[in-house]
Amino acid sequence: MLADRIYQLWIELLSKVTAQDKEKMFVWFTTHLDGSTIDYLEEYIEQIIIEDFKESKYRRDKLTFIEQMIEKSDGKDSDWSRSYGVGKWALRYLELLSEDVKSEQKCIDFCKKYWKNSSVRRYYIDFCMRKKDYENAIRVLDESILLDRDYRGLVSEYSEKKKEIYLQQGKKEDYINQLWKLVLEYEAGNLDLYKELKKQYTAEEWIVQREAIFRQLPKYAHIEYLYKEEKLYDRLLEFVLKSNGLYVLQEYESILKKDYPEQLLIKYETEVNKMAAYTSDRKNYKQLVSLLRRMQKIKGGSKIVEGISEQWRMKYRNRRAMMDELSKL
Repeated sequence: MLADRIYQLWIELLSKVTAQDKEKMFVWFTTHLDGSTIDYLEEYIEQIIIEDFKESKYRRDKLTFIEQMIEKSDGKDSDWSRSYGVGKWALRYLELLSEDVKSEQKCIDFCKKYWKNSSVRRYYIDFCMRKKDYENAIRVLDESILLDRDYRGLVSEYSEKKKEIYLQQGKKEDYINQLWKLVLEYEAGNLDLYKELKKQYTAEEWIVQREAIFRQLPKYAHIEYLYKEEKLYDRLLEFVLKSNGLYVLQEYESILKKDYPEQLLIKYETEVNKMAAYTSDRKNYKQLVSLLRRMQKIKGGSKIVEGISEQWRMKYRNRRAMMDELSKL
């Protein structure tokens, strides 16, 4: 790729130029993020400015440059572009600032200045956690859950961090309560969190608790993952039979076909007959025959497939491509 080659040439040049010429290159790079450079090169220029001018004499100039980029981003009309730009450059500013151990208060003051930005608050949360200032971290996490309530991904992240803090603090009740919120709301149906919650109960207790989860999970949650985890294959079968199409059936066919071959074959028969009802091309007829072969591998499937084939040969006898593919079965 041309951009990669240009980037490599810039890096090679920086390693060979004199200190004076390197200063000139720094000026050139920092003045060419104004839209005058092809956009796909801007990311490389940003990377070079941040990573390849490591000498201490560039530190102040880099901070000044990043401040200018933050101000530029903060002036954008689009909420998304403004949030993304400020967040990206703010993190680079904080990372550079934090290299000086004496700049801790400056980092805190900077975070307060751009507090509305979620990336800045996330940095501050991690800062508090590194210092084991868990009470302050929890306070900011709770505030962030409210501020970013429209962004499910961020709310899930904040909630998981709360869970981890409670675990670190040994606050078992708060930890378990937070796990419940995650499993039922913020990351409903997440299998890893479900397993983590399961570990907090005895086998007898869990039978009751899991039923509470099944009752309260929202409809969009993948409850089938949990049925599989618990080996509740009768419920998994019911879920499969109610699902549309064949995707879910094929996902769990290997688990269910030993105990429930008849039910799976009925589901297959219903779906392939729906598919066959529409005139199509040879590619789709090949797919149908492939599904019939798959059915043959299930106990009792050969007889069902034989019946389907005979029915199709009568009903769709004028579809030459279909008849040709059926002859290969």
